[in-house]
Amino acid sequence: MTGPAARGTTEIAVRAVRRIAEQAAKEALIGTGGRVLTGRAAVRDGQASVSVEVALPYEGSADARGEAVGRHVADRTGQLTGMRVSAPRIRVGALSLTGPVPAPAAAGAEPGAPTRRASGRVWSERRLPMAVLAAAVLATAVLLLRDVVAVHFLHQGPAPWRTRVLTWLTANGPGVPSDAGRVPGAVAVLAGAALLLAALTPGHRRLLALAVPDRGVRATLGRASAARLVRAAVMEVPGVVHTRVRSGRRRVRVRVRFAFGERRAVEEAVEASVRAVVAGLGLAGAPRCRVRIRPTAGWRPPAPFRPEPRPPGTPETDDPKEREHVGSA
Repeated sequence: MTGPAARGTTEIAVRAVRRIAEQAAKEALIGTGGRVLTGRAAVRDGQASVSVEVALPYEGSADARGEAVGRHVADRTGQLTGMRVSAPRIRVGALSLTGPVPAPAAAGAEPGAPTRRASGRVWSERRLPMAVLAAAVLATAVLLLRDVVAVHFLHQGPAPWRTRVLTWLTANGPGVPSDAGRVPGAVAVLAGAALLLAALTPGHRRLLALAVPDRGVRATLGRASAARLVRAAVMEVPGVVHTRVRSGRRRVRVRVRFAFGERRAVEEAVEASVRAVVAGLGLAGAPRCRVRIRPTAGWRPPAPFRPEPRPPGTPETDDPKEREHVGSA
């Protein structure tokens, strides 16, 4: 009988492992409204590593569903291929709305189209100002408490810094007209005004609010991401060689340099591309678009088209059928 070592080996292609992982992810998403977008696999020394990109519905926890899909993909792929499968990477590439939108349609909207609402700006937690304020208050309280404990319980003299502070406050404190006392007071007023401004403003100026189909959903888009999308679309316009985009909450500024083509045609094409991209972003408020174009140093306006003169007796058309018709006439 032939020994196991002499019977040969079975090799499974990487493409087959990828398809098995994708099919396992589809099995895990049955009945959830999700779908598989794409998958990847790699095999080395009998161990397979797979990653699957999926689209999940808004409802439910994406983390929990991702973990469930990952466990099922690892178990099924290992069972069907006989390989050791490391923890698969599950990436949520898209979110979809599986249920109907309960809100009524807006006036003028298409029948059956979901109503789009502004998700509102995300308020910042202002962690840095609060951390700085808390650290300053804590350090001051610790120093003062340590000196008070040393004076009243250890029978030591007051710290020199506390004596100097009290002496300075006596000479320059409230009610005493002194320039040295006005400067710390002005600093304290400015610091309080900055803290009030931070508490009353939403912050997160780098995020743009998106229009969402449901009141319970809040979505934002980074201004840098919006600028990259606009720049990619503008660079596809023929003749454009350089683009600079600045995306704000109310205005999108685009500066373009082109190397060839008619100036007016390039400007119209750039404006159309910018408007199309901005409309496709789904922002809550449509920003105004401002486009400025400049030619490069070597640009020359295109010469007007002039047809070449025809020799005498040559028909005015190049179509053979039309030439025969003119000749017969």
